Amino acid sequence: MLNKSSGKIYEYLKTGKPILTLTDEGSASARLIRKEGLGWVCDSKNEKKIEIILREILEKYGEDKLYLQVNQVLIRRYDRRKLAERLSKVFDNLLPYKD
Repeated sequence: MLNKSSGKIYEYLKTGKPILTLTDEGSASARLIRKEGLGWVCDSKNEKKIEIILREILEKYGEDKLYLQVNQVLIRRYDRRKLAERLSKVFDNLLPYKD
């Protein structure tokens, strides 16, 4: 099975707000969010954990502590234009040279 991450995550990154993703704990999205400290990850079937996370979010929101230190380098790394440029270079390297 192809393990890919939702393109929406990169859009959410730009908001500077923590991300709550309900996905398979081993998904690419989950790994990215955990690795970069972007928010919370929870399996969509784990209702108890979802409740715990939502309570934590509400508590932080009530204390005005619901924010994310956004790494601008990280945001630029996942910018759609940058990703398209990188993919274009991969294709250029695969194609035979043409005058």
